[in-house]
Amino acid sequence: YLALNYARFGDPLDTGYAYIGAIPNPETILTDRIDNLGLFSADYLLFNVFYLFFQGFHVEFAGPHLTELGALDGFGASLLAASPFVLLAIFAPWRRTVVIGALCIAATLGPMLLYHSNGFTQFNVQRYALDWLPILIFVLALAVRPALRPALAVLVTYAIGLNVVTAAVAYLTSA
Repeated sequence: YLALNYARFGDPLDTGYAYIGAIPNPETILTDRIDNLGLFSADYLLFNVFYLFFQGFHVEFAGPHLTELGALDGFGASLLAASPFVLLAIFAPWRRTVVIGALCIAATLGPMLLYHSNGFTQFNVQRYALDWLPILIFVLALAVRPALRPALAVLVTYAIGLNVVTAAVAYLTSA
């Protein structure tokens, strides 16, 4: 990572965040956020909470009668809308490893909710959830007992189907 930073910016400790506001098109939402609110702000909390937990798959329609596919919501669908199977993790036994995992998720998730971007232009994922999602998958594995396997199968099938639809809409709207 340090070598990559050196190759890109001439300094191994330069992460590139200072250049976000200098993107040639200053009209983007991310440059506006960085310029006016900074990398981290409590102002991002409500938006990030909704996009992480509640915002569903969203296609914008276009044309004079709003009957044509326009574009996908660039901020994506929430984790729970696109991957509802992760909700089954609540059935995990509350033993030490699960509690430690939950605390690690909370420690990572807290600052993420105050961050300027949830992973803009990621359609069916909240990109920064990938920082803690492996822990949640471990907890999910502990939760899925034989009685929950049919529910897991249905929810994973739904998530795969949503990704297929998303890929098709992305293809159709980018052509």
